[in-house]
Amino acid sequence: GYSWAISGGEEAAEHFCGQNKINARQASEAHSLMQQLAELVQRRLSLASSGMELELPLRLRPPTSLQAKLIRECVLDGLIDHVAVACPDLGSHAYICADLGREKPVFIHNSSNTFRYRPSPSVIVFNEIISTHKHFMRDCIGVDPLLLAKRAALGKSPLLQLGEFLPVPAPRYMPEQDTVLAFASPSYVPLDHMLPTVEVDVPADTIFRYKVLAKALLEGQVIPGFPSVNLLARPSLVLHAPTNPRVAGIVSPLWQNKVGSRAQLIERWAVDSRFLLEGFLKWIPASMHEDVRLNWPPKASKQSAARRRGDENFR
Repeated sequence: GYSWAISGGEEAAEHFCGQNKINARQASEAHSLMQQLAELVQRRLSLASSGMELELPLRLRPPTSLQAKLIRECVLDGLIDHVAVACPDLGSHAYICADLGREKPVFIHNSSNTFRYRPSPSVIVFNEIISTHKHFMRDCIGVDPLLLAKRAALGKSPLLQLGEFLPVPAPRYMPEQDTVLAFASPSYVPLDHMLPTVEVDVPADTIFRYKVLAKALLEGQVIPGFPSVNLLARPSLVLHAPTNPRVAGIVSPLWQNKVGSRAQLIERWAVDSRFLLEGFLKWIPASMHEDVRLNWPPKASKQSAARRRGDENFR
């Protein structure tokens, strides 16, 4: 914005800085440095001869929606330990942050662009706190709480916790994507602040993924045509009775071998054709055991494995 404003003269640039609460001197210095660097790059790398000549003076265009999103994600990752959450109980436009604790209010400094936003963001990140008669945050930017929740699902920060998976809406196996999805309510750990509920791909390091897959397998969602016999118990038992022998018999092998998808199950059967057999036998009448043993693993998996081997041989 400043690059375009300065093209209209010093007065226009100062007006732009005043409107956007920007230090005019610092913006001018940054703009001059940007132009100097552009000239150096242009000259040293001979950009003109390669058809990549820069148009000087540089006038940066506003970021696209995608660029703005990526910038916000970068800022959030860099300031993940400087998150503040609105707390109206402590005063108008008051926030709380981990640096000061939940009992002390902190406010947005009036030099920050975010100070002008109404309504005030419910969650912000900040660069520093200055203290006078009150505590103020500087260099603030509003953050969508949903973005924090999605970052929690990635499991890349100990400050964001995914939390327990919710029974309602029910978790589900997606046959076409071959993945397990569930809803969770993440939290920002330093403030024990609950974030919006999000549907996430259940991580492979939690047993819940294998429970949902086992339930889907018994319901016939994973392998076409399997199971072809009536079960002795409802598949939903898998999610509610972890100590039940039937449940342990089918969930434990999946969990121990980290088999959390159809593709991984077929790969496992290619290595160990008896995988899951004993666990599955606990779910069907004894009169069917011999037939199941003779036809294990399920035929659909055999066809898929053969097709995969054929593809590999073709390659």
